[in-house]
Amino acid sequence: MSSKFLQLVTILALVASISAIVCSTNQYYAADGSCGKCPENCATCSNAQFCTSCLNNFYLVNNNFNVTCQGCSQIFVGCKTCLSNVACTECGDGFFVGNGICNHCSTKNLFCARCSADGNICTLCTFPFILSKNICVSATISSVTDVITTTTSSTTNNTANTTSQTLITLPNGTQVPVTLDANGCNQLQIFYNQRCIKRIDNCNLYQGNGLCQYCDPNFLVTIYGDCAPKNRFLRC
Repeated sequence: MSSKFLQLVTILALVASISAIVCSTNQYYAADGSCGKCPENCATCSNAQFCTSCLNNFYLVNNNFNVTCQGCSQIFVGCKTCLSNVACTECGDGFFVGNGICNHCSTKNLFCARCSADGNICTLCTFPFILSKNICVSATISSVTDVITTTTSSTTNNTANTTSQTLITLPNGTQVPVTLDANGCNQLQIFYNQRCIKRIDNCNLYQGNGLCQYCDPNFLVTIYGDCAPKNRFLRC
């Protein structure tokens, strides 16, 4: 009789000790009967790798073998606010929303560092580029005219279309739209020593100040730092 009583007391004590363990909302019951801490930013979880709900402004993300809670900037690069883990609704500086993700401003405007919400208007360029008529051009750009505005009329619907172009004057005097290469240099420049410098015809090697140091064969460096044909120089 006494042995059965002792067994009952032991069982009751064990049940009491187990029931005494109460885990908080951001914890889970571990296999050993203890309380384990949920992963970061989880409100509730089933184990150390599986979140079931998140804190405010965090959303469930399935990462292969675990489910974590991540913020908008972790889910979408450059994102400030998002619609759960489905789409970004607002991007930070340097990005604009497109197809539910944040696209860098430079994808619409080369070398653009900050732009409007739709990415169409650039407001700031990356160094050393400067903003000129909504495009980023080299800070050393030269011979660029003001924006030329042309208006074309349509006789079918009585509408007028206005387009603007930034033109550059070439050495032969003709004016053409400014185009920039991958380094942001215009038609009159080359990329040298991490910046755009004025292109010197027939120059083979430039100095740090942008003047020519060595010219192509049959050309010599002048006192002005450019190149001239050898037959222009008088021989003594």
